[in-house]
Amino acid sequence: MRNIYNLVEMLSFFFLLSCTSSIPRLTARGELAGQKIDTVVDSQIAKYYLENYLNNSRSNSAFDNKIDALSQGKNDAIPSREDLQGLSHETSVDFATL
Repeated sequence: MRNIYNLVEMLSFFFLLSCTSSIPRLTARGELAGQKIDTVVDSQIAKYYLENYLNNSRSNSAFDNKIDALSQGKNDAIPSREDLQGLSHETSVDFATL
């Protein structure tokens, strides 16, 4: 359970960093790892992922297909630094963080 709290703390830190730059700021609310999150994100796909995709309220087939394709073949292991870097270039830093 402690690992989940560490993950949420790390995610909060990354979200805080994204709030302080000139990157777009989109308000997003959702739940991740059992924790409610009310934050800003840097892209529409990150917003959609947090607010819709994670709770199975899938309403944007373009985003759904992209997210499905990005997660295809991935297991539940923690992604490597290289995986996260590639994902952030493909989508956004906040999406990769989520």
